[in-house]
Amino acid sequence: MKRKIIFLLVVIISVILTVSVIMINSSKEKETAIIFIGEEYKNNTTDNENFNKKSTFATNNKEYSVIYNKEDYKDLPINYISASYAYDTSSPAKATGVADYSFVAKINGILRTEYRNPSNVMREDGEITVYDPYTVYDVEVIRNIKGELDKSKNIEVVLHGGISEDGESCVFMEGLEFLNVGEYYILLPYTASDGRLGISNGTSVVSLGTLNDTEIKSINETKISTSAVRDNSDRDVDIITTYVEAEKNSVVPENKQIVKSKIYDVEVSE
Repeated sequence: MKRKIIFLLVVIISVILTVSVIMINSSKEKETAIIFIGEEYKNNTTDNENFNKKSTFATNNKEYSVIYNKEDYKDLPINYISASYAYDTSSPAKATGVADYSFVAKINGILRTEYRNPSNVMREDGEITVYDPYTVYDVEVIRNIKGELDKSKNIEVVLHGGISEDGESCVFMEGLEFLNVGEYYILLPYTASDGRLGISNGTSVVSLGTLNDTEIKSINETKISTSAVRDNSDRDVDIITTYVEAEKNSVVPENKQIVKSKIYDVEVSE
């Protein structure tokens, strides 16, 4: 009888020790995946010429260098996030007044997607960590409307939204979507703390579609007609002139300070 009791005690203790080891290992694996992912990214991007070393993020944020095209996301479902904004941007004059910059831009490509703001979510299969996607674009400044961005070099514009970390869907703030590579836009971004330019509001993006060489040249000389704007040729409005006039008559909210980019503004970066 005593032998049976001793044997049972040995079995119970062995089971407890095994479960404890498994739990410890699982905890370590989870912690490593979340905390050290930033360092793992940096160690694996030595050959990435587009990686912006001036950009700094907390080590629990993920960054991937991926070049996307429409085939990668055209069939993915889109989830929109509603938001309340601090300022009224319902008109070009109001949107321009809130923005730190306004400029005509060409979207040259997608540099990468950055995954930020980790949060733990309980699902049926257990707890997982989810991130907010931010799509980073390589952008050429064609014409400054508000502010003086350096036109001699391309800049990074970070749009709040993109392909989710699991690759199963797209997540955007309401009113936003992917910017089309090769097309032109009027962008009205804010300046982020690292000097890059950010877009988180649908009124900060005005599509101009595809432009030919003559139309691009006319942008800096005089103006461009809406006949160049894709799907909007019936509108009797000159889009760029509208935003040039909006800058002259911009509505700046009380106590709103304009923040210049420390890496892209001509006056600051020199």
